[in-house]
Amino acid sequence: MEAAVTSGMPGILADCGGACACATCHAYVDTDWIGRVPPPAADEQDMLECAIDVSEASRLTCQIVMSEALDGLVVHLPRSQT
Repeated sequence: MEAAVTSGMPGILADCGGACACATCHAYVDTDWIGRVPPPAADEQDMLECAIDVSEASRLTCQIVMSEALDGLVVHLPRSQT
């Protein structure tokens, strides 16, 4: 989420600044990456209930901790965050 906001990526609103409190950084992890990203914690799962068009690939990007293992991570944005 921070990398998307810093680079001006449209579609990641990040209204709560990464506090896992708004779901405006909702994205879909690409199927090639889904097994490499740790599963969401309970608080993220709860917040995803507030997101639009949630799927099994849904994640809040503020909760994905980037590492070298995730270099090149591909995510897709929903049509709308609001």
